[in-house]
Amino acid sequence: MLFDSAMLGRISAELNVQLVGCRIRRAIATAPTEVALETTAVGPARWLVLCADPQFGRVHISEHAAPRPDIHSPLADVLRRYLRGARLEGVAQVDFDRCLQLVFINAQGLGPGETCTLVVEVMGRRSNVLLLDDEGVILECLKHVPAGVNRYRQSLPGVEYVAPPSFGKVNPLTVTKTEWAAQIAAAEPSSEFATWFRETCHGASDLFVAEVAARSGFAADTPVNALIAGDGERLFAAIAQLRELIAGPGEAYVCRDTLGETVFAYPFVPQSRPGLVTTSARSLSAALDRIYSELRERDDMRELRQRLLGAAGKQLDHILVRRRKRQAALAGVDDADRYRKWGELILTHLHQIPPGAEQITVTDYYSPSQSQVTIPLDPDRTPQVVAQHYFKRYKRAGRLRQRLPRLIRVDRIQQDYLEGLMHQIQSTVELADLEELRDEMIGQGMLKPPKRPQPRPQKRRLPSFSSIDGYAVWYGKTGRQNDELLRAASPDDIWLHVQQGPGGHVIIKTGGRPDEVPESTIVEAAGHAAALSRQAQSAKVEVDYTQVKHLSKPRGAPPGFVLYRNFKAVRIAPQRIETPEVT
Repeated sequence: MLFDSAMLGRISAELNVQLVGCRIRRAIATAPTEVALETTAVGPARWLVLCADPQFGRVHISEHAAPRPDIHSPLADVLRRYLRGARLEGVAQVDFDRCLQLVFINAQGLGPGETCTLVVEVMGRRSNVLLLDDEGVILECLKHVPAGVNRYRQSLPGVEYVAPPSFGKVNPLTVTKTEWAAQIAAAEPSSEFATWFRETCHGASDLFVAEVAARSGFAADTPVNALIAGDGERLFAAIAQLRELIAGPGEAYVCRDTLGETVFAYPFVPQSRPGLVTTSARSLSAALDRIYSELRERDDMRELRQRLLGAAGKQLDHILVRRRKRQAALAGVDDADRYRKWGELILTHLHQIPPGAEQITVTDYYSPSQSQVTIPLDPDRTPQVVAQHYFKRYKRAGRLRQRLPRLIRVDRIQQDYLEGLMHQIQSTVELADLEELRDEMIGQGMLKPPKRPQPRPQKRRLPSFSSIDGYAVWYGKTGRQNDELLRAASPDDIWLHVQQGPGGHVIIKTGGRPDEVPESTIVEAAGHAAALSRQAQSAKVEVDYTQVKHLSKPRGAPPGFVLYRNFKAVRIAPQRIETPEVT
């Protein structure tokens, strides 16, 4: 994720306005490579996030920060010891590089009037957060870098801090016209402008270089020797314009591609990327907070989705194995009458069975052809005991013949429920729906309840939309929502569901006049019901509909399962009606 020197310059300005003068209440670890400082700033945006992740490194003010008890962060421990009660005295960006210094005074661990400096380096895989004492010695850092990794810059407690090398580069925001002319004159004539600018200036990310070129009126691949005198003037004017956009706090922008995927946040609208779709935010911190909230929710959804799919898939495998065993057992009991015949034939021919016999062949009086039948015996048991054993097997088979069809039907219901549940898990796009499915699975015993008590979820309104004829149409996206939907429906409302398959329930509110509901509303609601099912990608889907009074829910049935009668069907193309998020 992009976080360049232009962004850090704007963040520095925001921190100087919003947080300088505030005190630190506490420090927490929010990720393995991230810490957050809670300040005394007024309002919800009081957290200062410092992240050294190679991909998501950043600094910004946030409204959200949650401690991670499972993470042990030595830096967070040291920050708590030294910065609790300290006042933020100043914030400065170092030479337009991706390095920020925050100076604190009156740190508890150092004593009254003593200062310490928090250095944040946002430099890809070399990103780090370091706390220094007033002599520049490292007290602790987020990433320990020994001499074996970097002999020039060790990052270890007790070692003197060494700033990142400057490589002789200049700050593009402070260079004068005369200095720009000298820099251009000293450049390699055949060098492209973008390459020359990156080698000459601090903070020259690809986007910043492209912006300088675009606002100067020439291409980034223009050779330096092709620049004329007027180009130097335009270059200086473009950088002055960017300096004004970066220097003070103000609006920032979330930039997305044409598909709506977030690309990055930036302190101004990039003129070099005209294809981006931008939305404004009150500050760059707010824009970053929005982006990383989306990323956190996306990560939470991915992790929770995998967990739920794993638990549901494991339960489905168990149900399928159990169902196959029961079907095999049912096929076996179909031949249970032979055990009764064998028992009776043994008792009839007791006089013919010698002691210790392993089998006996006798005439089968139950067969129309009076054929011979061989009956297995147990040489260690008397014929009478063997006969009783066969009678018991016959009675057990009879009981199984009565029970197994019902158990197999229950397994089929559970299979349909689990397949529908997995479809819901895969298709849902909202974290709140996934969390509701998680609670449903906990209630069904597929997941263990959390050890710590969770806050009671906020009650959400059932999702709904208005049909083209003005009828209210309610629907459910989870098993619990489907049950709640039926409890809230009236007997004369119209219920719709995809035929012979799992899916969401849809209710048309009829106001007690189901016969007056136009066909167009039924077709529209049926299309939505088809889109809520596993057959959403099919060209045409059969959807059943009937009045709610014709539904019944068997005792012990899983969430969302009902039986229905007196129904009609419509064949329709799935078409989901987009509705706003409900809370």
